[in-house]
Amino acid sequence: MSKVANLLQCDEKRLFSPLTSRYINAGGKDTLTYLNVDKARYTRDAFAKAVYSRLFDWIVSRINKSLSTKNIKSEVITEKSVKTIGVLDIYGFEIFESNSFEQFCINFVNEKLQQIFIEKTIHQEQEEYKREGIKWTEIPFFNNKIVCELVEKKPLGILAFLDEECLLGGNASDKSFLDKLQRNFKDHKHFEKVQKCDTDFVVKHYAGDVRYNVNGFLDKNKDLVRRGPGGAVTHLLLISLSHLHLILILILILMLMILI
Repeated sequence: MSKVANLLQCDEKRLFSPLTSRYINAGGKDTLTYLNVDKARYTRDAFAKAVYSRLFDWIVSRINKSLSTKNIKSEVITEKSVKTIGVLDIYGFEIFESNSFEQFCINFVNEKLQQIFIEKTIHQEQEEYKREGIKWTEIPFFNNKIVCELVEKKPLGILAFLDEECLLGGNASDKSFLDKLQRNFKDHKHFEKVQKCDTDFVVKHYAGDVRYNVNGFLDKNKDLVRRGPGGAVTHLLLISLSHLHLILILILILMLMILI
């Protein structure tokens, strides 16, 4: 913990407290409670993910700032005076023997990219050919909009139901989440219930059928970066990003993930 605190340039106790305890407001009064081992690990992992997320956003903003035309003193902007960079980072579609929340999110992004590709490079082009009377061989394609809506549609999509279960608390669980999916999507062409299995469901993606295991879905979807005594974990993040070298932050992420 001391090494992590040193990299964050903060007091060790100030870091330790929000990672191992939280305040609960009851009747207008804050009560300090200590987290058990599992909840402390969840908070640690959420903290590490938050560091990574803010680091990624910081890098993007610095790149955008350095490439901005506002930094160019010349009033006349020419092709030579503007620095540009184009990056297309496409997630790889993932189908493993066991697929969890991470694969679900990655495959959803792929589904959205496929939807954009269909709309921009196939559907719109063929519509333009029709308008201009150009002869061409029509390209048949599967419109995966129905799969995207299965995942993201509000309030009746998989992600909406997942958020709903996370907010319920109490008896909400991965099992209750799966039960809700099976009730609402029993007739959906791209959702399939796995027979004699109370942990899995199948989404029929454009790239193929993927069987997902719901264990851990609720925990992974929750934001467990909570406010702690003596300050907030999120405040520590702001301090670290304003003072630490990028390499040290990357080392910090690795240390947080293995810290017990």
